[in-house]
Amino acid sequence: MLCSIIPYSRSFDDTLLTYSLPEEFRPFVKVGSSVHIPWWADTILWIVADIAETIPYEGEIKPITGPHCTTPWLSPSEIALLIQLSRRLFVRLHTVAQLFVPLGLFGLFEKENFLSLTSPVVSKQKGESEYIVAPDEAAIQSYLASTLALTPGAVILPEGVSVKSWSSLFTPSVVDHHPKSLSTQKKIYLDILEGTSRVLFGTRRTLTKRLWRYTHLYIVYDNLSTDIVFGQRHIPLWMLVEMLESHGHIIHYITTTPSIRTFCDFLQNKKSVKYL
Repeated sequence: MLCSIIPYSRSFDDTLLTYSLPEEFRPFVKVGSSVHIPWWADTILWIVADIAETIPYEGEIKPITGPHCTTPWLSPSEIALLIQLSRRLFVRLHTVAQLFVPLGLFGLFEKENFLSLTSPVVSKQKGESEYIVAPDEAAIQSYLASTLALTPGAVILPEGVSVKSWSSLFTPSVVDHHPKSLSTQKKIYLDILEGTSRVLFGTRRTLTKRLWRYTHLYIVYDNLSTDIVFGQRHIPLWMLVEMLESHGHIIHYITTTPSIRTFCDFLQNKKSVKYL
């Protein structure tokens, strides 16, 4: 699959460029959306003008580096007008593009919220939850290794724990270790969205991402009264768990040191309690 590209940050004239669109990016790239493109030794932003099996081109075709914004910035009619203005007025294409989409918007948009543009879980159904008390960490790991094979899901670990070492309990799995590199973050998010691995390992921050691919959530160690960053505020973990349950997620809360408050809550609401 090929795509015609409108240069957004730099261009020589009114020429559209042609790049290949890898299959793994196809579900996330639409006409009018923005993508990252290799440009000499740099990577810059461009807007997709067309997607087709065959597009006339000259020279070597390079693949796009990845999607930047899955939601289209421009409609097909606006793209056609943009190209027409550039050619009639003899103005470089990226200069006209910046009239339609101001340059400052890209700097504020979708740096860490790549998943927020995917469809959330909308079906309202009550999920289940269970409280699992283990004698030690080895018992937790043994339980997860056997359980994930039957009921795969997302394993949520406390901050400071090595996500990569826990991910060795089950392979293959997605390891959301919150890297600083934006390109690596997006690769992890794409792996989650594509559902190539049925198991995810992450920390509490993973709870704020889109977890609609994973019905079963295994929350390890964290006390439900612990505050968690959600948007611009801190809210208790139990509040976020209730939101997830209301969307049909099944919560498995696993710990070696049960909280009296949490334990009583499970007993009073007749939720499942299991001892390993």
